[in-house]
Amino acid sequence: MPNSFVYQYDYRNSWWSVGFYDPSGKWVTESEHDNKDDAAAHVHWLNGGESQRAEVVPMPQEGRRIKSEHFAAEIPGAQS
Repeated sequence: MPNSFVYQYDYRNSWWSVGFYDPSGKWVTESEHDNKDDAAAHVHWLNGGESQRAEVVPMPQEGRRIKSEHFAAEIPGAQS
Protein backbone atom coordinates (compact mmCIF):
# COMPACT_ATOMS: atom_id res chain seq x y z
CA MET A 1 0.00 0.00 0.00
CA PRO A 2 1.46 3.38 -0.97
CA ASN A 3 2.06 6.13 1.59
CA SER A 4 0.03 8.55 -0.53
CA PHE A 5 -1.22 9.00 -4.06
CA VAL A 6 -0.14 11.94 -6.22
CA TYR A 7 -0.86 13.12 -9.77
CA GLN A 8 1.40 14.23 -12.59
CA TYR A 9 0.93 15.27 -16.20
CA ASP A 10 1.90 12.66 -18.78
CA TYR A 11 3.16 14.71 -21.74
CA ARG A 12 3.57 11.65 -23.95
CA ASN A 13 -0.10 10.63 -23.63
CA SER A 14 -1.60 14.08 -22.85
CA TRP A 15 -3.45 13.09 -19.69
CA TRP A 16 -3.13 13.43 -15.93
CA SER A 17 -1.81 10.26 -14.32
CA VAL A 18 -2.70 9.33 -10.72
CA GLY A 19 -0.46 6.93 -8.88
CA PHE A 20 2.38 6.56 -6.44
CA TYR A 21 6.09 5.85 -6.30
CA ASP A 22 7.02 2.38 -5.06
CA PRO A 23 9.89 1.94 -2.56
CA SER A 24 12.41 1.69 -5.43
CA GLY A 25 11.21 5.03 -6.89
CA LYS A 26 9.29 3.52 -9.84
CA TRP A 27 6.05 5.28 -10.81
CA VAL A 28 2.97 3.04 -10.45
CA THR A 29 -0.14 4.27 -12.30
CA GLU A 30 -3.52 3.85 -10.63
CA SER A 31 -5.62 5.78 -13.20
CA GLU A 32 -5.53 8.48 -15.90
CA HIS A 33 -7.73 11.57 -16.17
CA ASP A 34 -8.60 14.06 -18.89
CA ASN A 35 -8.00 17.11 -16.69
CA LYS A 36 -6.10 18.27 -13.61
CA ASP A 37 -9.18 18.97 -11.48
CA ASP A 38 -10.48 15.41 -11.86
CA ALA A 39 -7.03 13.99 -11.12
CA ALA A 40 -6.73 16.15 -8.00
CA ALA A 41 -10.21 15.14 -6.79
CA HIS A 42 -9.40 11.45 -7.31
CA VAL A 43 -6.10 11.80 -5.42
CA HIS A 44 -7.98 13.52 -2.59
CA TRP A 45 -10.43 10.60 -2.43
CA LEU A 46 -7.69 7.94 -2.62
CA ASN A 47 -5.85 9.64 0.23
CA GLY A 48 -8.93 9.47 2.47
CA GLY A 49 -10.85 12.60 1.50
CA GLU A 50 -14.57 12.83 0.78
CA SER A 51 -15.98 10.16 -1.52
CA GLN A 52 -16.38 10.45 -5.27
CA ARG A 53 -18.31 8.61 -7.93
CA ALA A 54 -16.78 8.08 -11.36
CA GLU A 55 -17.12 5.71 -14.27
CA VAL A 56 -13.90 3.73 -14.53
CA VAL A 57 -13.07 2.45 -18.01
CA PRO A 58 -10.74 -0.59 -18.14
CA MET A 59 -7.57 -0.03 -20.13
CA PRO A 60 -5.57 -2.74 -21.91
CA GLN A 61 -2.42 -1.33 -20.29
CA GLU A 62 -1.57 -0.86 -16.62
CA GLY A 63 -3.94 1.49 -14.81
CA ARG A 64 -7.47 2.74 -15.38
CA ARG A 65 -8.80 5.69 -17.33
CA ILE A 66 -11.53 7.74 -15.70
CA LYS A 67 -13.83 9.62 -18.03
CA SER A 68 -14.07 13.19 -16.77
CA GLU A 69 -17.50 13.80 -18.27
CA HIS A 70 -18.86 11.17 -15.87
CA PHE A 71 -17.05 12.45 -12.80
CA ALA A 72 -19.21 13.73 -9.99
CA ALA A 73 -18.27 14.32 -6.37
CA GLU A 74 -20.82 13.16 -3.85
CA ILE A 75 -21.78 16.22 -1.83
CA PRO A 76 -24.29 15.85 1.02
CA GLY A 77 -27.56 17.54 0.08
CA ALA A 78 -26.58 18.09 -3.56
CA GLN A 79 -28.97 17.17 -6.34
CA SER A 80 -27.75 15.35 -9.43
